[in-house]
Amino acid sequence: MPRTIQKQCKDCHIAQQWVDCQLDEQEPRSNCPLSIYNKVIWNKRSLSVLLVLRKKPLRYGILKKNIDWISEKMLLTTLTILLDHWCISKTYHDGKQPISIYTLTKLGKDILDANIALAHIGQHLKQKKEETNQKASLQSS
Repeated sequence: MPRTIQKQCKDCHIAQQWVDCQLDEQEPRSNCPLSIYNKVIWNKRSLSVLLVLRKKPLRYGILKKNIDWISEKMLLTTLTILLDHWCISKTYHDGKQPISIYTLTKLGKDILDANIALAHIGQHLKQKKEETNQKASLQSS
C-alpha cells in the first residue's frame, strides 16, 4: 500500500513531529501554526510594540514616541496585525479629542514571555560558546 505524504510548508518542515500544518491548497501557509507565528511576531516591530505595552496601556502618540525608529505606516501596519491576531486590544475613548488606547492581551503577554525565555536561552548559548572559545585559546597557547 503506498504511503501518503502530507504536504508541509517550509516553516514546519523541520518541526513535522509536533506541528500539524494541514496545508490549504489555495493558501498554502494559512493553516500552519509556525507560519502564522512568524507572520505576526517574528519581526522586531511586533516585539518592540509588545515590549513597550508590557508596562502599561498607551495611547497611539505615546506608543509612537517610544518606538520612534518605526515609520508611521509600518507602526500602523504592525498594530493592525497584532490586533487581528489578538495580541493587543484597542479601546476608543470619545471626548473633545477622541483617543485610542492599546493594551497587551493575555496572548500578547504569553508571546512576550516566550520570546523573553528564548532570549535567555540565546544568552546561555552565547555564554557557553564564549567559554568554549576561551578554553580553546588557552589550550592552543
